[in-house]
Amino acid sequence: MSRLVAMALPRLLCISLLGGAISALAQSYPTRPIRMIVTSPSGSGADIVARVVGQKMSESLGQQIVIDNRAGAGGSIGTDLASKSNIDGYTIVMVTAGHTINPSVLIKLPYDPIRDLAPITMLSSTPYLFVAHPPLLTKNVAELIALAKAKPRQLNYAAGGVAVGSHLGGELFKMRAGIDIVNVPYKGAPKATNDVVAGQVQLAFITMPTALPLVRSGKFRALGVTSAKRVAATPDFPAIAETIPNFEVRTWQAYWRRRAPPKP
Repeated sequence: MSRLVAMALPRLLCISLLGGAISALAQSYPTRPIRMIVTSPSGSGADIVARVVGQKMSESLGQQIVIDNRAGAGGSIGTDLASKSNIDGYTIVMVTAGHTINPSVLIKLPYDPIRDLAPITMLSSTPYLFVAHPPLLTKNVAELIALAKAKPRQLNYAAGGVAVGSHLGGELFKMRAGIDIVNVPYKGAPKATNDVVAGQVQLAFITMPTALPLVRSGKFRALGVTSAKRVAATPDFPAIAETIPNFEVRTWQAYWRRRAPPKP
């Protein structure tokens, strides 16, 4: 996450939430706390990003940023809440990649993602880290694929929901690798992470901010990153694309707001 993004967010919010008006209102905004709806559960990678950026925003704006975690249904519960909030500049929503996935996988959304919501800014884009419970005797992606082919449907991987980035990334990996491992869906990434640590599930695709401390403490073994190339901060972790050409899966976080209805 860029420090420049955190520094620029207060100005971006003023321009976006107040419609760019140069007025006394824009000059005095904000005069009370701002509610930040986070569509991921507490402790998730997205939640970590929200709290770090929220702290910087609070310092710059001189007002409290109130984090309101509203997880569930791929993020659509929190997004729906934001789409029906007051149009006063005091409610924003932090969405993830599920915001663009949901219209394709959910039968009926309670909001229109284009008509009801407007983007403010992208916060970050990050790959997943493909991790294994350490007793699983595979040190890299190639060894994992060989083991999975020798034992079809005997390995499983955790995902923080159904049709979320970690789930779809896992299914893409299965398809591209030509293996059959079983998906175990959870209600949120933190629960999925905990069960991989405990050995209830053997594998998972987990966001970098959450996974790295667990790899460094020995609770996870890193098999590879889902970016197209190795990540500069972790050059020892190979990219899955080194074994499966052109494999890339990323998730992202962004701020959106309720879009004002068109004037009659």
